[in-house]
Amino acid sequence: MSTSTPVAPALNGWASIADAATALGISRDTVRRMISRGEARAERVGPRLIRVDLSSIQRQPVGPRVGPDYEAVRERLLAQLPVEMIDPNVLTQLDRLINEAKRSNAHANLRRDRAVDERIAAGDDE
Repeated sequence: MSTSTPVAPALNGWASIADAATALGISRDTVRRMISRGEARAERVGPRLIRVDLSSIQRQPVGPRVGPDYEAVRERLLAQLPVEMIDPNVLTQLDRLINEAKRSNAHANLRRDRAVDERIAAGDDE
């Protein structure tokens, strides 16, 4: 049984930073950071035009999405509150907000994964 890390779908060709970001489901700033860290190859083809080699990005591992450490966030928030403010109502509200954030993060990940699946099904990864 293999325990290899899944890999992103194959991406071929050159694209603008905006098109690469759209194809990967990430922001343009993230693409720029990937270029500066050497995680994606890019070339300047004009005074302002940069093209990203999409095939250089395909080897990026795609693992389970990791959200914030909600318990650590909760503890930090509680540590900042004055002791007289910590009562069951405040704790209930804080837990409700944290649960909403967890659901929101899970929904965002699901939407992102569906968008990638749709692009693959449409053949946009070629």
